[in-house]
Amino acid sequence: MLPLSRLKFGYMKFYRVIYVFGSKKYGIFTVWRYLRFMRYQYYILFIILFSNCNSKYDVTTSSYSNGNPKTILTYKNNSNKSYYDITWFYETGEIDFKATVLANKFIGNKINYYRNGKVKEIDSLAFPCELNFCCCDGKVTKYDSLGNLSEYWYNKNGLEEGYVYVFKSNGKLDHISNFIAGKKYGIEKCFYDNGQLEVLANYENDTIIGILYFFKENGDTLKYYNHFQGKIDFPYKKWLENGRILWGDYSDKTESTVLWIWYDKNYKELKRITKSRSDNGYVVPE
Repeated sequence: MLPLSRLKFGYMKFYRVIYVFGSKKYGIFTVWRYLRFMRYQYYILFIILFSNCNSKYDVTTSSYSNGNPKTILTYKNNSNKSYYDITWFYETGEIDFKATVLANKFIGNKINYYRNGKVKEIDSLAFPCELNFCCCDGKVTKYDSLGNLSEYWYNKNGLEEGYVYVFKSNGKLDHISNFIAGKKYGIEKCFYDNGQLEVLANYENDTIIGILYFFKENGDTLKYYNHFQGKIDFPYKKWLENGRILWGDYSDKTESTVLWIWYDKNYKELKRITKSRSDNGYVVPE
């Protein structure tokens, strides 16, 4: 083996390393393996220290009288106390609410739970939201206690904005409504379980306007009538079970009486009567 002083790697560099070990001289590969081992030790130490600085930990900020936690904050790391997950609990220990907080604002998803552990509501936030505000901007999705989707919509400034979708307990779509600043505007559609249209309405400022349509489960029209200032108005038309058709409308401009006419399926008049308004309005003489 070549003497250490003749190696091309540099005598003085490795001399200092050998000097640390005392008077013993070690082969160059033994020294190299030692240096590699020491380097990995520093890497491991750095990873451990870094992990400890960024490890999560829980803090119980309030408890119920029975000892169960009421609120737990789970900090994301030791160095940032403004970034944490918050969990609220029912008194019996089940999770009630979970969310993430950054700089004193909710971010991400706010999730409410039923006592049985099923998700009750998910608020998917469009922007960071104040902690004391219930109805943050973003998508709101609700579920029933069995875990079935019940409705969803979008919030804007704490109010419904755009289409609201409502579902039946069997998972079928029940109705679709359009909202502007929390009030119904435009078309609302209600559906049978088979997907056929059941009711078709038009809203303005949360009030039905114009003609309100009703349909049979096979798609045929059942009846329709007019709405004026939120009340049932005329004309009125209904297809009866016996194949006949009932038509009603005001008989004069005073709107004090209504003329009711029955037709057969070929629109041949069968009968007509005139009815006056009662204290409760008009009664349909089916």
